Amino acid sequence: METKAKIGQSNPMCPPMMGDGNVDTTVLWDWFNKAENFFCLKSIASENKAISIAYRMSSIHAIHWLSANSLEHSAHMDVLHIQQNSKSFVKFSLEMMGKNNLLAGTDSFLNDKLLRDTLEVNMDRELAQECNRENLVLIISLRDWLDEVKRLDERKHQHLKEITCEFTKLNASSTPTTATHLPVPGAAASSALSFTFVPILKLLQTERELLSTNGSSGPVI
Repeated sequence: METKAKIGQSNPMCPPMMGDGNVDTTVLWDWFNKAENFFCLKSIASENKAISIAYRMSSIHAIHWLSANSLEHSAHMDVLHIQQNSKSFVKFSLEMMGKNNLLAGTDSFLNDKLLRDTLEVNMDRELAQECNRENLVLIISLRDWLDEVKRLDERKHQHLKEITCEFTKLNASSTPTTATHLPVPGAAASSALSFTFVPILKLLQTERELLSTNGSSGPVI
């Protein structure tokens, strides 16, 4: 008879883990409930749950796999190289802080000072210049600093939006007309008539003699 895996703890400070044996839905559900109870009792934040389990797996093969693939180093590099580019500062900062939370409990985790320095280096250049003009370097608290940078970033985007609207209005008002310029009725006809050549008809010899005989006083052509 196949034996189901049992859920246990190596010590009260470690989350519950599955032991040897087969795993089915009932085992998974049992493990899920016990793990959630552990996280609740220990007040472990949601972003730290996964890494809390991953680094306490009882299987030596799992531990070796985590080390061999350098997951910590890879996550650390991701944090250091996240760029703001065209993203809002809120989205950019949340992305960096989320990845940094995966490093909680490791030597690669960025404290508030290092996290702030990394955000400053990788933020949009114009936003960084605006932060310098506003002397945000004087703000000590990371939370207060994040709020101020968010305000400046939103102001910058609003200004760009207003400029774009103004250019759109100017382009619309300066668009050349597509109306067809029609000639004045009768103008073309009168112009054509003024230059019309009316040829003078020449009489035949017999017609000239007939006119001469009948006493025509006009010139005979």
